[in-house]
Amino acid sequence: MRLSILTASLLFSSFVSATETCPDPLKLKNICMMVGNRMPAPKPHGEIVYRYQLALREAACVAENEVPSKVSEKVRLAWQASENLLVCNSVQFDVMAGNLLKFAVSKKNDDFIDDVIGWGVNLNRIDPSDQRTVLDYIKFHIDRNKGNELEGKFEIYYNQFRKAGAKHSSELETSR
Repeated sequence: MRLSILTASLLFSSFVSATETCPDPLKLKNICMMVGNRMPAPKPHGEIVYRYQLALREAACVAENEVPSKVSEKVRLAWQASENLLVCNSVQFDVMAGNLLKFAVSKKNDDFIDDVIGWGVNLNRIDPSDQRTVLDYIKFHIDRNKGNELEGKFEIYYNQFRKAGAKHSSELETSR
């Protein structure tokens, strides 16, 4: 009896692994809400504090004890495969179908920004709706908020993204 339960368990886990889709964009459903509302993980543990971290790890099929470099690689690949789906629409967001990075900047979600920069995701997507990258978006908000306290916050983001390799759309067009 014990042997048959073990065999069934091994067969089931093999079946699940064989049929698991990686990356799985369906795991990223509601990611904008997770980021915008800073939704906590159902069971925070280790580095997983927020629901978006769990969703991205699940979409990337990251194992529980995966080494950080492998986590980054898998999340980066999942992000790349799902990038066209990582767009947000909200009455509290000034870009129609704007990418998740811009949305995180608009919500001033520092933790998410730190995570995605650490994972090394593409920071240079140009949204069809506004023809801007996240760096263009941040620069627009720096100019728009000249002289008030938000200018400083956006300048921090600008420097952070720039240091991580983000470019303006005009820089991307000249490098093509």
